[in-house]
Amino acid sequence: MNNIPLFLAQGGTATLILREIPISGKAYILLRTVQPGYLRQLLEECRDFCLQWGAKQCFAAREGESLPLPHAYDILKMTVRKELLPPPPGIPLVPLCPENEKDYVRIYNRCFLHVSHAGSYDKKQIQRIYAKKQQAFLAADREGAFFGLGELHGNELSAVCVLPEHRGKGMPLTLELLSCCPGPELHLTVASDNEKALRLYEKLGFTISETESSWFEVPDCKQTL
Repeated sequence: MNNIPLFLAQGGTATLILREIPISGKAYILLRTVQPGYLRQLLEECRDFCLQWGAKQCFAAREGESLPLPHAYDILKMTVRKELLPPPPGIPLVPLCPENEKDYVRIYNRCFLHVSHAGSYDKKQIQRIYAKKQQAFLAADREGAFFGLGELHGNELSAVCVLPEHRGKGMPLTLELLSCCPGPELHLTVASDNEKALRLYEKLGFTISETESSWFEVPDCKQTL
């Protein structure tokens, strides 16, 4: 299912993120322009369109502004000085390559399915990593079996996860990935309701530098809008 970069309505314009509907049932509405007095109507039109395409939940945001809807979560930017981090533990990192792409997609989708604001991966996302020459790794145990993964965009940790049966390896893997960043200041983004990830990053010394965006749940009943 394709996204709609510019959804036109009487009350304004929005970007509709629809590609996650078949996977998680979630759709995302990023308001671009809103005509005075038309916020409610625009939200209703965007939401109804998403529901018609099978969405079970709709979330909306407007850059730099709050919305009169139930708050769902914030996307937080966090930062830390690389020199303050403990040394990496020496977890083997295997670069993403055509031979392990299926393992990468399988682990990513399993780990991030229920994480707020996380999109699913397919061949297009893998090709994007190659095209932008980003660093992406699979983490292997002593027997060579993959148990997690991570992505780096320069000094930004853009993704890290471990399979549920390998709980406890999240912090060591995160340290291993961060050691690959050139530094000296490292960054990441995380959803505010991802409490486990927040606790991990705070233990490593990350602090919140800003709120990148705030997302609100759009109810499916017009009476509540």
